[in-house]
Amino acid sequence: MVVAGTSARLGDAAGLARQLAPHVVVLATASRDQVVVASIRTSRAVSPALTVVLVAPRADEPYVRMMLEAGARGYVTPDDPDLGRVVRAVAAGGAYFSPDVARVIRRGYLRRGGVSVHALLGSLTDAERAVLRGLVHGQTTGEIGAQLRLSRSALDACRRHIVETLAS
Repeated sequence: MVVAGTSARLGDAAGLARQLAPHVVVLATASRDQVVVASIRTSRAVSPALTVVLVAPRADEPYVRMMLEAGARGYVTPDDPDLGRVVRAVAAGGAYFSPDVARVIRRGYLRRGGVSVHALLGSLTDAERAVLRGLVHGQTTGEIGAQLRLSRSALDACRRHIVETLAS
């Protein structure tokens, strides 16, 4: 992992994304809602492949939802002990949420009806359930592949089927 640039202002994030073309941007902020949303959206507009990790002290449902809808793929509170793992997880195409944030997401999802976890898991193969378990625990694709002894193409196929199952 290499830190390509830093700034004390959220408004500089899009310019840095354009200039440095990073894979992951970490935004650590306690700023107002719309300033953070604008920074995430502008940075992703400049570099659509960019993944964003947000480090913020707020973990209430409206704020978390707003940040995820803006495009954050990782969201942790400042007390999360392993920012490196978060960055690796989103850089590998996954997502990562600190336990407080994950609880907020789960509660909101379940309140809106959710999905039958039993039915979802029943429609996945053993390998797909193992890949999903690894993703939920914040493992990178490489870590999951090594642990399960699956090729990159097999992992990609598992992930595609998991996403298709969740979307249906």
